[in-house]
Amino acid sequence: MLQAKTCRPAVTSLEGRGDVTRSLPAAASADEPPVVYITERPKFLEQLVRQVADYLTSQYPTTYEAYAAITVEDHIPGSDPSIHHIAVVNLATLSDTPSLLPSALFACCSIPPNRLVQGFEREDGVQEQLSLDDLTRVLVGRADLTKLDAEAAVAIFRPWPSPCCREIQSKNCLELLQTALVKPFGSRNGPKSFGPSWELSWVTDYVIDMNILFCPACEKLIARREDDKRRDIWKRLPSIFGLEVDT
Repeated sequence: MLQAKTCRPAVTSLEGRGDVTRSLPAAASADEPPVVYITERPKFLEQLVRQVADYLTSQYPTTYEAYAAITVEDHIPGSDPSIHHIAVVNLATLSDTPSLLPSALFACCSIPPNRLVQGFEREDGVQEQLSLDDLTRVLVGRADLTKLDAEAAVAIFRPWPSPCCREIQSKNCLELLQTALVKPFGSRNGPKSFGPSWELSWVTDYVIDMNILFCPACEKLIARREDDKRRDIWKRLPSIFGLEVDT
């Protein structure tokens, strides 16, 4: 939070704030940190916030299409992505960028609860955690998403093969769909409707982990069902997290 003119600024941002500090003017001496006063450089700070928000939007998008297009190569580098998720929620509130919140809170749902509550220690020694309101949003939202995930799995594997499969091996795919509903949901276990987009695929889990092989037509049908369900869940994120945000 940037404070009054006579105070040193304290910035809450992503881990590795070098990009921000490198943008600031040099300090008067090596013993003093650089200082920017809001009253002197408001346009600089506004521009900096816009640049940060624009970059974060590519990682925490406002549309499902952009979210689904993110690959493992696109994500913010770092050994612990939970650090970024928590920091972005706090930064979105600090910078009044509510459009980031649905995606950032959604990402926080993939963080183990104990890690979520604990937060993380920043490089400056400050413990960064979600506010109580945001922590509640994530925990309640995670419970709702887990229910929706189970409902989605039932819909994705409903025993109705692709019309293109009926003349070839519809009986086989029908049996596989029924099997998919009663077997444990993948060796990786856990919900598939939230978390990194590149890790989420019921089809991949079954094909690779459980050796349940659908015909190409049914595999495409299942993937389309999955995409439709994930898109529907995405549209509901603001209400799931108790937000009033245009997405």
